[in-house]
Amino acid sequence: LPRPQGLNRESTHEVAAALAEGGGALSDSATAVVALKLLGFVFADIGLARILCCGMLSLECDRNYSLALFRQQDLHKIVLDLSLVFLVGRIGPASPLAVDSAGFLVALLVGSVAPSLLNLVPPLRVSLSLYAVRCQWGAVVFLA
Repeated sequence: LPRPQGLNRESTHEVAAALAEGGGALSDSATAVVALKLLGFVFADIGLARILCCGMLSLECDRNYSLALFRQQDLHKIVLDLSLVFLVGRIGPASPLAVDSAGFLVALLVGSVAPSLLNLVPPLRVSLSLYAVRCQWGAVVFLA
């Protein structure tokens, strides 16, 4: 019987070599440096987004949220999220958009401030749930 495409021994070794070359594993020192840069940039971005949203733009902000509360409740979540993004998303030395490039940093900042800015648009403040669609919307909405 012929073997299915992609299951031969050579392609398995090629895939393993490509995964080892492409980054994603923290065994390479260059990859570890990129991971630490990403972590540092994200922490700086969180601080900058807080300054922009709470201070400069005077958007809705939780004034009781402190650095101690961040460390206690959210730090581990951010590290786990970044690990997943880094390992699965393959943001390593071979990434087409370097972590320390201006494009990446601008995208990171825009991605952190955009949800707060979108909250300024009144129609976007409404939370939509399946319960609301099923139980609260009238038949006229479905006919329109």
